[in-house]
Amino acid sequence: MRKTEWDKQRYHKLKDNGMCVYCGKVPALEGRTMCAECTGKRAVIYRRHREKYKAEGRCVICGKPAYSKSILCTGCLQKRSHRDKKRKAAKIT
Repeated sequence: MRKTEWDKQRYHKLKDNGMCVYCGKVPALEGRTMCAECTGKRAVIYRRHREKYKAEGRCVICGKPAYSKSILCTGCLQKRSHRDKKRKAAKIT
């Protein structure tokens, strides 16, 4: 079995059992897939990557070269724009 397949199976097994999918040691927070400690750790890691990518002129989401003076690449800008339009349309109806 490949590692990615194993990772997916592990993730779903832990999630289905209500355990933290990151550490697998303690129950996940209500309505979440990670425990409080792992959620905090992931937030710190995410912030560091975001700051690093921003300083390097890369997209803060995927790390590809950012578009012009934006902090996002063209692909992530399009995805965000599409998502925002869907949300706006859902609020109107």
